[in-house]
Amino acid sequence: MGTWGTSLYDNDTTRDVKEDFTELLRAGNTKEAATKKLLQQYASLLRHEEETALFWYALADTQWDRGMLLPEVLQNARYYLEHKDIELQRWADSDETDIKHWLQSLENLEKKLNQPQPPEKKARKRRLFRCPWVMGDMFAYRLSSEYSKETGFYGKYFVFRKISERYWYPGHIVPVVKLYAWCGDKPPELSELAGLPLLPLYPWDSPERNCFFWCILSTKVKEIPVENLTWLGNVTGDDLVPFRGDKYQWFSRSDSVGWEGSKWNHKIEHEFIDQINWLPEEYDRTNIADSRLEQERKWLVKNTVCK
Repeated sequence: MGTWGTSLYDNDTTRDVKEDFTELLRAGNTKEAATKKLLQQYASLLRHEEETALFWYALADTQWDRGMLLPEVLQNARYYLEHKDIELQRWADSDETDIKHWLQSLENLEKKLNQPQPPEKKARKRRLFRCPWVMGDMFAYRLSSEYSKETGFYGKYFVFRKISERYWYPGHIVPVVKLYAWCGDKPPELSELAGLPLLPLYPWDSPERNCFFWCILSTKVKEIPVENLTWLGNVTGDDLVPFRGDKYQWFSRSDSVGWEGSKWNHKIEHEFIDQINWLPEEYDRTNIADSRLEQERKWLVKNTVCK
């Protein structure tokens, strides 16, 4: 567990408990159901008493703020507040000032929990995104970012095809695509793409160079830059892997990118331009991806965990 301060939420455990309980409420769970699911989710952590104390501190504080404090949650939080020495073991190597400030945070929590909680505040239900594209849909994407201007790719097109979907916290269903090692001045005909190799997501000389699955992150339909996209058609094939629930395990050689202008660190135009520039000259004549992709497709189908 990481700790970076002495306030109640200055550690991974309390922060995660607060966020996870809130997300469970926003997913439509009652406070009782959310508490039960949270206990199941944190079962392994609750085997450590110092972590257990933090769990109940955070849950009691979060529920009190929402006017949802359950009697059993209050009871557990009070127990650890009365036995602070259990949790204080994690402060053994800290200086006295930090310990003093942490104890003050616990004293503030104790005072708070002894006050009447406010009226119950309903959580706003989260609207989750699901990719509207059909499996096998192929698109041409027109590059339009400042980075594309700087690198000479502005106005050019690249092509990708949706081959699966994956779960993205806290419940979004986002597309997994394959990009072709192709770039042109206008959207291509499908026949032009036959036999073309795929574009890896990492530099050609890196250990991860066999990653060909690109996960495009979105949390809202309006984030999709429809003005940049041209639908080319739908191409079926044995490489399509249907979504199987939130326990779906993608093979390790996959990674995520966001649209240009999104909050994500890795942007699709940046990644495409960098990867296409890193490819060796002979790559367009040798589709070395085929055997690897077939192995990964079989692995995915075999090892998918259903909900």
